[in-house]
Formats: sequence, C-alpha cells, structure tokens
Amino acid sequence: MLGDAVTISIDHESAVDAYVASERARLVAAMRKKKEPSTPTTTGMSLGNGSAGILSQASVLSAISSAASAMTEPENRTEDEYLDSIDRWEARFRSAWKAALPKIAASQTQPVIVRITSRATTFFHDVEVRIHLEGGISAYDYTDPKLADNFSDLELPYPPRPWAPQQRSLDIQNYAALARNCLPVAGQYIPPSISYSNGGSVDLELDVGELRPRGTYESEDEEIVFVVADHSLTSIHGTWELTASDHNDVYTGEIEFTVDGDRQLTHAARRILGLGSDDASDREDQ
Repeated sequence: MLGDAVTISIDHESAVDAYVASERARLVAAMRKKKEPSTPTTTGMSLGNGSAGILSQASVLSAISSAASAMTEPENRTEDEYLDSIDRWEARFRSAWKAALPKIAASQTQPVIVRITSRATTFFHDVEVRIHLEGGISAYDYTDPKLADNFSDLELPYPPRPWAPQQRSLDIQNYAALARNCLPVAGQYIPPSISYSNGGSVDLELDVGELRPRGTYESEDEEIVFVVADHSLTSIHGTWELTASDHNDVYTGEIEFTVDGDRQLTHAARRILGLGSDDASDREDQ
C-alpha cells in the first residue's frame, strides 16, 4: 500500500459550533433590528425659487418613494416561523456536515496506490485480486481539494434568508443563470481500478488484467484514501487472495501497513465555513 492511512480530528467548537453560533446571531439580529424612518434630504439639489421649487422636489421624492415601495414586498414570515426556520437549518446543517466530513478528509489526505508485484516466473491472465483490511478503517473516494472547498461541493445547506423586505421580481429571464445550469457534454467514462465496500473493515477488489512474470501492477493514482476510526491503531493488518483464469490455484497472503498519524481538519473546516484563521486551530494543524 503506497500512501496514507490516517486518523482525523477536528475541533468542532472552534469550527462548526462557532459557525452556527455566528450565523444564528446574525439572523436573529436581522429580525430584531429596528429600522429608523428615513428623512428625505435636499443635499446636492437646487431648491429652486420659492414654494414651487420645494413642491417640485417633494413630488420627485414622493415618486421615488412610491416606486421603491412598489418594488419591495414586506417580510411575510412571522417571528416564530423565522426562528423555527433557523432551528431547522441548524439541524440540517449539522447532519450534512457530519456526512461531508469524509469528503473533506479525502481532500486533505494523500491517496493510496495498491502495488502488486509477482514473484512467479509464469504469466497470469485475467487477474483478480481481493484484499480485506481489518479493524476500524474505511475507504473513500479521493477528492481534489478544489472540489471540496465550498458549500455546494459538500452539499451543505445555506442559512435561511435574513429577515427583511424583499425586492419584487420583474420576471426578467436570468440568462446568466441559464448558462450556469447548462450541463457539460459528458466525456468518456473511465471506471475506477479499485472497487471497495466499507463495513467496519474494508474489502477491496482489483481487476488487474495481465500480470507478467516478476512484473508489477499499480492501481490508478488519486482514487481512494483510507481513514482509520480507532485512534489507538498504529498499523493495519489485512489478507489478500489472487486468482487468474489460466491458474487453478488461489494465491493468498497477508499485508501490513502503518497508520500515518492524525490529520487535523480544523483549519480546513474553518476555511470552508468562512471563519478565517484561528490561532488555536493553526497550532493544532501544525
């Protein structure tokens, strides 16, 4: 096994809890904010001659105010409905964040490559290899860090709309949005070289194809990562078996590889949540 098998840690208090608390405070403050009535100003406008000029300005200001009012809709949620929407968002967010953690971890961990070396002097055709890794270990698809860096990538729900009057829609087609929604033309699908299943341990299956005498096979790069749940584990033990269409035997053996320490995700989590740097989390990440 070439690559890392790591445990992961995250300071939820300085990341998730801090983000939820900040968003909740912002949303509640928007509801409680008291709008002071605006006072029309004449700064930068000519008062004209006498009352006629003043009346003309008042008419203009009244027309502007009426147009602005016509373009806005009052907040249609009750305070209880608004506060309930914040509670429901928090519950959805925490659940989605838990589901997103493996993807975040997979973007911060070196992917694993499986190398198979034949010590035989015979040719193997149509080779299939199965590997079972014991203990609290899980495999995940490797994720490019650029594809696990925002809410959309991680399928995290955004907070509810802040309490405020809303602009009316003019029903003008948003062609920019249409362009973003256009699906790209799908390229040729390339199946992964490793398939896996998690269940408290990991089972891997590799369709190797041909394996030459004393030859070497390597799985594709940037496919899978290994995350270990048990922080006390220092190594992973596994077994493997190899079969080939032109051999009637089942070749078996054992494998052992080390757990490459703990991977701190607090800094990455705070960046995704837009919380900026945190001295304590920075020290932990180092």
